[in-house]
Amino acid sequence: MAILSKGTTYSDGDQVTSTNLNALVDSATFASGAVDDSTTQLSSGKIIVKDLGIATGKLAASAVTTAKIANSNVTKAKIENVANLKVLGNVSGSAAAPAEVAILDEDNMASNSATSLATQQSIKAYADSKVNGTGAGSFTTLAASGDVTFDTTTLKVDSSNNRVGVGTASPAVPLDVNGQARVVGNLFVGTDDTTPNGMIEVYGGGGGQNEGGEIRLRTAADFDSTYNHYFIDAYQDDLRIGREGGADITLTSSGNVGIGTTSPSSPLTIAGDAEINVSGASNSSKAIVINSSGTSLESDAGMIQATHAGSGSLTGGYWLKFNANSADKFSVRGDGRTEISSTTGGVIMPRMTTTQMNAISSPANGEMIYNTTASKFYGYAGGAWVALH
Repeated sequence: MAILSKGTTYSDGDQVTSTNLNALVDSATFASGAVDDSTTQLSSGKIIVKDLGIATGKLAASAVTTAKIANSNVTKAKIENVANLKVLGNVSGSAAAPAEVAILDEDNMASNSATSLATQQSIKAYADSKVNGTGAGSFTTLAASGDVTFDTTTLKVDSSNNRVGVGTASPAVPLDVNGQARVVGNLFVGTDDTTPNGMIEVYGGGGGQNEGGEIRLRTAADFDSTYNHYFIDAYQDDLRIGREGGADITLTSSGNVGIGTTSPSSPLTIAGDAEINVSGASNSSKAIVINSSGTSLESDAGMIQATHAGSGSLTGGYWLKFNANSADKFSVRGDGRTEISSTTGGVIMPRMTTTQMNAISSPANGEMIYNTTASKFYGYAGGAWVALH
């Protein structure tokens, strides 16, 4: 079978000219017998290589270079047989032939693959779920192999000593804050707000009793179903100390102190029945002194004093003394003796008319008055009023 088809056909007796000879060569084409239709084929009389005609074994390692492949010759259409969600690459960690690499679109990164790629959307979804804590397996503990320093002037986590420093790089206690510290909201020390027991609670202002902030103190003894506690709080301009349900002690902005009242009208206001119980190491040291000046029981000026004296000049048991200008003016001893002292005046008995004297209900024997109607002292003896002179 002829391999070439002539460009010019000669017959017997035809003249051989240069034009005919040129045409014989220039217009010649390959015949069908020149190709195998498997690796090569004819195209307008020319031989071209089919897709299966170029095999790896027929190309030298350095035969195909970038310069020998035109940019437009490698097209998307020629590599579209790569499987869906796959790319060509090498994940072996060493030199190897390119292979298909899987692209995984998993928001939770469940495959935990070391040889697959992730989509941008799945990476974002996974990171978002860890940051806001809504995703499965969200971060509950941030583990560090050593110290964590965000900024030595801002925050330091000392892993070796289990300490956190805010504003210091050398925390000396579990939480060391250098500078001012503010808690926006409530602070619970020792436990949490659902099981308060043996702790300190600090509340921010919230109206009512907590209007200016409150410190609550609890112990196992005072915690029960009624949520009892002791508190110190700032109510408007006042300082209050008390128990749940009301203030026991109030210090107002004007300096008045109230016990059992939140509106003291004097430097010290006690609401209700008041009892003052003074305890000392021994009976001889028990005393109550209300005075305007002075430093000792004997020299106080302008005072009311109730004391139990067991030694020194204050002898004789329990005393009630009224003292002015460093001198006892009126005193009652424990044995009943009463003493009134003055160098400038006498004792003035209750003064009243005869009608008022007779109106005294159930007078006691020994009771004395000065009768202004009769201008005489009277004493009650034997069930009747008797003039004493």
